[in-house]
Amino acid sequence: MFVRSHALAVMTLAIGVLLAGCSSSDTATPASPPASPSTESDYRVPDGGQRTGAVATSISGDQTFSLQGVTGDDGGVDFAAYDESMDFALGAISQYWIETMPAEFDTKWVQPDEFIAYYPPEDNGPTCGGQPVGAVNAVYCYQGDSDFIAWDEPGLMLPFYQEKGDMATAVVLAHEFGHGAQARLGLSDQFPLTIESELQADCFAGAWAQWAEVQGLLGKQAVSQAVDAVISVADPQGVPWNAPDAHGTADERLTAFADGADYGATGCVDYYYPGFSQGG
Repeated sequence: MFVRSHALAVMTLAIGVLLAGCSSSDTATPASPPASPSTESDYRVPDGGQRTGAVATSISGDQTFSLQGVTGDDGGVDFAAYDESMDFALGAISQYWIETMPAEFDTKWVQPDEFIAYYPPEDNGPTCGGQPVGAVNAVYCYQGDSDFIAWDEPGLMLPFYQEKGDMATAVVLAHEFGHGAQARLGLSDQFPLTIESELQADCFAGAWAQWAEVQGLLGKQAVSQAVDAVISVADPQGVPWNAPDAHGTADERLTAFADGADYGATGCVDYYYPGFSQGG
């Protein structure tokens, strides 16, 4: 029998309140992306405008996700603290999939070939399908014989960490790992609509969050940070369901995230399968 943990129960309660608010109004203010750094607080740019390297594949140390952005002298952020939080998130999400893929899908998890933090405009990111992934973005890209997860560090991740906290950046990463899971399960090119793929990735992120809670990784502010992150990247009301770049409104994305927490990765495949919104 499924027993929801206390923190995730609180998350679902918070989501329920937020969904009531979303559904009670005919219009909604579009969610704002994290503010871009000002000219007075630019982040230092690494040589070549990009950071790459291997990431951890398991939880390290005794951290929890609850950290508010630590201030420092790099655009207002303590970069070492940020970097440590990203390593922690990448290790925790990797460990989840290393354990979950064989246990639930009888398939070995293979890590993405590269993890890339890029710095526009010095570097507009790696190309995916022949096009740069662009600014203020995080992406998983599968290109047949290789794949990567990449993110705009100064335009997305550092502001998210600074304004919302380390669980917010972890949720963004967990969503992109979810797309990686789709590729490994042979689902990536099966979705007739973009939004179906995106909501399944949100569901996978919620499944990871539930696992993280069971591992004792969620601190007091982690739930609110996760909800804040999902809302921040939601589509405004009015974006058509079949729009080629639709990702889902706040209520749709929060519902998918909560479903992942409730039903796990298997549930995400069972309920958010390709064509689910069309009864296919």
